[in-house]
Amino acid sequence: MEAGFRKNIKRAGLNKFVTLINKPNHIAVSDIEDNSVRLLFIDGVRKDLRLFMPKLKSGAIIAFDDYENDFGGLVSVVNEFISKGNCKRKYLLNKTLVVELN
Repeated sequence: MEAGFRKNIKRAGLNKFVTLINKPNHIAVSDIEDNSVRLLFIDGVRKDLRLFMPKLKSGAIIAFDDYENDFGGLVSVVNEFISKGNCKRKYLLNKTLVVELN
């Protein structure tokens, strides 16, 4: 999986901008400075939101994978997050909801 990730990042020309932290989220979060993340791709939800919110810069983008599939109650968790006024814009791209924070 890591090799495929690195290949896709390289192919997209993002090597200089993307840092892979190949650890479980509850451990990886301690390697990231607060207010330093511009883009967060979330595959889990409630726990990841709670862990990574302090790490996000103002105006950061969060991509919620499998939003349209409602995997694991994703839709209700994300809709609750959005209803709290945290979001400036949102877009549905295929099955991924992309949210721009205030």
